Amino acid sequence: MQTGSIAAGTDSDHNGLPDAWEMQNFGHLGVDPNADPDHDGMSNRQEYLAGTDPNNAADCLRITRYTRTNTYNTLWWTAKPTRLYRVERRSAVGPGSSWEELTMGFENVPGWSNVGFDNTGPRYFYGIRAVRPLVP
Repeated sequence: MQTGSIAAGTDSDHNGLPDAWEMQNFGHLGVDPNADPDHDGMSNRQEYLAGTDPNNAADCLRITRYTRTNTYNTLWWTAKPTRLYRVERRSAVGPGSSWEELTMGFENVPGWSNVGFDNTGPRYFYGIRAVRPLVP
């Protein structure tokens, strides 16, 4: 799971989380953006970017299913109607292996929750990046 970066709303405590989001989810400002109060593996910043509840471990951005038939891959993930998603991949886990974005056109459809694609090359590790849609 990956998350994109955005800036939205007033952030008077300069922690990278909008004040309204902090108040809605915690009732106060000064929330640690790196904390994980529900222990789901997503930081408060990642929860904000993904549109998930930082106090509910069941509400998180996750790949829920992956299938590969010959060279055809399909990914499913938890999705929110207020987010856009991008699939990324890398050849290895750990230092020295960076994420490569797979641009397939679906990244402009809010709430999209699955994608299929052909990969005739090596196998990869896949991730999903949530991106908050632009407000018109």
